[in-house]
Amino acid sequence: MQIAAAADDSVWRPEDDPDDVAFHEPHRCPDCRAPLTYYTTNFGLSIALEPSDAPAKDIPSRFRWRLHTTTARNSKCVIMLTAVHLGGLEPAPDEPVRPTHRAVCPAPAAREQVFDEQLRDLARSRRRLARPVQDTG
Repeated sequence: MQIAAAADDSVWRPEDDPDDVAFHEPHRCPDCRAPLTYYTTNFGLSIALEPSDAPAKDIPSRFRWRLHTTTARNSKCVIMLTAVHLGGLEPAPDEPVRPTHRAVCPAPAAREQVFDEQLRDLARSRRRLARPVQDTG
């Protein structure tokens, strides 16, 4: 099975055959060999998210996600978890977010990518603060 990766670490994976009863190994990170858990995004792709939340201040904005639960009609049973990207929203620094695996992967290439994204977030926040406030009155 070939997995195609997008720029934001989301992937499109072909559906498994529902009649196939063979054991499937969990997908593993090619860099650190950690088991990956994929969630479907609101864009229809799949993304590998970490099993636990982390404070938003520790995760660059590109790697911040939330899990949205979908319940059955007139029921409290969760039937689906959907990963929603927090692109335009700026959560509070101590608010929990679900990071992608890439954000916490110990591989040197992943660490470098996370550092670059932290620098981009810092530059973006400085530009936002440098803009003059427009008087609407």
